Amino acid sequence: NEHCRLQISPRGTCIESFFIDDHQILGVVARGDGNMAMTHPCSPNFGPERNTNFGLPQHGPLRKDLCPPTDLTTNSAQFSYAVNCGSYPAGLVVERCFSLVGKALIIMTTHRNKGEVELPILYGEHPYFLTPNGWEEVKLNGVSVADLVKEDKITRWQPGNILEIPGLPRIAIMQVGLDFVNLWVGKNPEGKYDHHYFCPEPLEGNHFAGYFGNPESMLVPGASRHARLVITTA
Repeated sequence: NEHCRLQISPRGTCIESFFIDDHQILGVVARGDGNMAMTHPCSPNFGPERNTNFGLPQHGPLRKDLCPPTDLTTNSAQFSYAVNCGSYPAGLVVERCFSLVGKALIIMTTHRNKGEVELPILYGEHPYFLTPNGWEEVKLNGVSVADLVKEDKITRWQPGNILEIPGLPRIAIMQVGLDFVNLWVGKNPEGKYDHHYFCPEPLEGNHFAGYFGNPESMLVPGASRHARLVITTA
């Protein structure tokens, strides 16, 4: 639209770029570990399996699989993906809808259990916010993230959050169903942190505490679970 530009890859429904006016908020980054990375969904699992043995990759299979759009308009795109990986039970369908409304990007993610057994799910989003002046002075809800990043910290956050990145407008992040956030920045092989991006990763639960596979993570047959993420200027 007149305020926002969004480019999505059908591989994994990854976000290649997101601009608000002339400011690039999300983008593709060259990480110090040699990987090229961009904002991607993590489903049906976020971190490595701790309580299960389905053979799922870190951050789940969706982010690397082809996911053709089911509907496209000028300001929206919808995708659907059936999880088929390792020994994970059949029946999970992930639906993704991206919308541009004014200066806001809205990401709706729905998990539907169309199978015959309950399924563990720990959905998360892995955004790559660009930090033109580095992330060491970034603040989330008025608090510096520097020490929290170095702890690879997972904490609860608010339904509405303010992200302050030097060199960019103040960013508002609203969430429904993603009550935890993992504050992360990658490192190079020598252990030096990357400088040019910051990842506040919204999560359904704490993967360090073994959420994936516990009763709270389970989705019974016929049920759906919805999450909403909004990124805009504050």
